[in-house]
Amino acid sequence: MEKVRTGWLILIFALLHFATAAVCRMLDADDTMLLTLLTMTLTVLICLRERISLEFIGLSIVLVNIIGYAAGTGFAALMKLFISNGILRHAISTFLTTEMLGWMIYGATKISFAKSSHARRQLTSDFQVRWIIFAVGLIYLIRVIINVWSASGGQLKETGGDIVGNSIALLIFVADIIFISNSTRKAMEAERGKANKARFQYMNLKQQVNPHFLFNSLNVLDALVCDGTKEEASTYIHKLAGLYRYMLRNEGEELVSLSDELEYARMYLALLRVRFPEGIRMEEDIRPEDLSRMVVPCSVQLLLENATKHNAFSASEPLLIRISSDNNTLLITNNLRLRLTPSSSTGLGLKYIRQQYLDHSGAEVLVQKSDAEFSVSLPLL
Repeated sequence: MEKVRTGWLILIFALLHFATAAVCRMLDADDTMLLTLLTMTLTVLICLRERISLEFIGLSIVLVNIIGYAAGTGFAALMKLFISNGILRHAISTFLTTEMLGWMIYGATKISFAKSSHARRQLTSDFQVRWIIFAVGLIYLIRVIINVWSASGGQLKETGGDIVGNSIALLIFVADIIFISNSTRKAMEAERGKANKARFQYMNLKQQVNPHFLFNSLNVLDALVCDGTKEEASTYIHKLAGLYRYMLRNEGEELVSLSDELEYARMYLALLRVRFPEGIRMEEDIRPEDLSRMVVPCSVQLLLENATKHNAFSASEPLLIRISSDNNTLLITNNLRLRLTPSSSTGLGLKYIRQQYLDHSGAEVLVQKSDAEFSVSLPLL
């Protein structure tokens, strides 16, 4: 669907190029500046539509103007073999050049995205916007100077002032398109980020207070009280309270330190070990300097919960969870021994963890699964 919409955008601009070239030739007017403006506008719109960085847009504008000139000349020479009408020949060659450039830009954005998986998701700043306007302005100004110089036989005339004045007005129009498109996109990204965060918080809270979790926790607590192990019961209550205290404390936080997140994960695992004393083991290999790095709140705990939810384990065949860091990532790995009766799962936990990282930094959460292991790599921010 996205490709179809982009195709219509390219076709519309190709028709605009065709009409502009035909009308200008019929009026014996120079169409160079208008065609340049349309080409640059098409380039900017396609790149913004594909959410490519503004630095890439600047490079595209330069290349499109160079390639467009060469392609237009080539198509014009080719059309001369078949069409004798100069106006029609020029209009058709312009149409074909625009179609070629449009699809070339679209293809380049796809290649750029494939090489950099988070290129589309980076929000652009006002500083970057100034760079794209500078690129557009520079190319346009060069075309104005060349056009005026050529028209005056090597010397600027009074009409050059009118051309420059009109060019500045048209450039402001392009700048407005860039600013409006960029501002709208940033606002949409911000709203989507807020919505994703709200859904993540709701999903995490719902998971922790769902009837199964409370039922199991209260059953364990009841058993400890009945057995007369007051100290263990008190420890269990404090750890259970610690889970909710951590969630409430970080409810509005976008990121937390790895040190705090690991402490939360240990409390969660300690509660599970009361029910499965020998069934769950956890090994940690965390670099001390990584403890101050940041992660998404509750991300490690959610991965531990998934591991215990989908795997069968016992004292003889325990679930082994390994957590390690390497400066850039936090790797959580567990051995696989899937339950015979699969647990119901919506996949929302991993989905929202991924989305939170994309919204915060554009970083990818990597998931790998083999016959023996399941691992998730979380970026350390």
